[in-house]
Amino acid sequence: MREMLVQPIPSAFPGIDASEIAELAKEVKLVLTNVVSEGYQADAKKQMCRATLEIQHPDGKKITPEVVYATQMTVDKPGSFMLTVENADALRVVATSSLPFIIHARRWTGKWAGDLVCSASSKSSAPDAGAFTERITANMNAGKVNVELSGREGITLLTGSIEILEPVVQLSSEGRDAQPAHTSLRLGMKPQGALLSGTAEYVDKRWETIGQVIRRCTVSMTKDGSSAGVAAAPPSDQKGWPGTYTGEGDGEVTLEVKQPGSDNRFPVSLSTNTAKTGGGCGGAVQGFATEAGNELRIVAEADGQRCEAVAKRSGSGVELEEGAGCNYFHGAACGFSATLIRKP
Repeated sequence: MREMLVQPIPSAFPGIDASEIAELAKEVKLVLTNVVSEGYQADAKKQMCRATLEIQHPDGKKITPEVVYATQMTVDKPGSFMLTVENADALRVVATSSLPFIIHARRWTGKWAGDLVCSASSKSSAPDAGAFTERITANMNAGKVNVELSGREGITLLTGSIEILEPVVQLSSEGRDAQPAHTSLRLGMKPQGALLSGTAEYVDKRWETIGQVIRRCTVSMTKDGSSAGVAAAPPSDQKGWPGTYTGEGDGEVTLEVKQPGSDNRFPVSLSTNTAKTGGGCGGAVQGFATEAGNELRIVAEADGQRCEAVAKRSGSGVELEEGAGCNYFHGAACGFSATLIRKP
């Protein structure tokens, strides 16, 4: 009966695949109690039964539906029986439908700690406009998120909830210590194994400049303070430019930098798309880049068009800002500008 009912239903939840569900299904426990005979057909050697089926899920919750089943001796294989279960499909849903939710909860739940690394303010005339790093902690349990930022700007709390259908949690804070009252902090992050990472933005929410990004930030946290492998580091500690960088701006943005050639130019590719948020904007371009101090200056040309962009190190991340001509390669509804984190 276990083999029949504990057959995981493929997950429709983003980021949860069938192998994860199948592994967790091994923790589902089934127990039959209160078994009552419903009759025996001697000519068919068939025994009908009714019982309580106790299903214990990996999170400790129990469900006790009634199950009606029958066992019938087989003719071709003496000593073997065939099992049939009424309403098996419905019982299979009861036994396994919660597994994606449990996987999601296990990924998120816990205490996280790490750093928020922010770029310099786009308002260079503002007080304390330089780049900075501050400590960030998060406590997550039962679908709720409490985030505390401390250090440079005092303490501010952000709260939110974890939506099972969305792998990224979005939080916001209206105003912060040492930030103007019209400043809002928007934070989006998702779990990747032992690492919780994402991006954040300080946004001007006054009506005349609503939505203007003042700072772009990256966040990297680990459970229980374990090593994330992506710690905030000054630019001098970076391991060179080659690698793949990902993050979110107006869409999901990827920057790939390859080893430089004999001319000291780095082959690069840029891509962006808004498919994740239901948009239809996207594009990609390939070109070359040259290193200039702490920056990588990118130029890509195709179809007689020229796209320029600059990648600048910011703590453990990279600030990518596109320049003139790039709209031709991706359209007006998205762009290459974003705060990126190097993939391990």
